[in-house]
Amino acid sequence: MSVGSLSAEEAVEVSVIYRDGAAYPLLQAVWWRGERFNVSTIDLVYPERDGATTFLCYFVSCDRTQFRVRLNTRRQIWLACTTTA
Repeated sequence: MSVGSLSAEEAVEVSVIYRDGAAYPLLQAVWWRGERFNVSTIDLVYPERDGATTFLCYFVSCDRTQFRVRLNTRRQIWLACTTTA
């Protein structure tokens, strides 16, 4: 997956499944700007650090819209932005 530019990050709500033995929560949907986007593909998941805070980062596809979604593990909030090619 190639990532072009990212929009500004915004707080979002997500639906996740915690599966026994899974390395990370599985994203099912993202609510962004009042609209629900069902995740069709989780393209990439990786941890990222910013000082003392660890983020769990996802690149996901929701049909034709792609998102970068991050869980701030310290504050327990989800942030997202759209990506463009």
